[in-house]
Amino acid sequence: MKYTPQTKLSEIIKKEPWLAEELPKLDDRLKVINTPMGKLAARRMTVKDAADHLGVSVDLLLQKFDEAAAAYKKGGDIQVILREMMKG
Repeated sequence: MKYTPQTKLSEIIKKEPWLAEELPKLDDRLKVINTPMGKLAARRMTVKDAADHLGVSVDLLLQKFDEAAAAYKKGGDIQVILREMMKG
């Protein structure tokens, strides 16, 4: 699926549920997505909001989501891809 800056995080997690497990491994700030409050916030938070929160560009976040999804489907190490995103 192609995501946009306006895509809600809840939509992404619904289609890519493994992200809810993998993202918190990158940054402690992302652990919130697996809490009741985080799940509620994900319904309102967009990709742009998440990128702003993480301090990365929207384009980079979208690119890394795509790369991570491709790696996940091939059984690859998605943490390497997602860690690159956090480096900026």
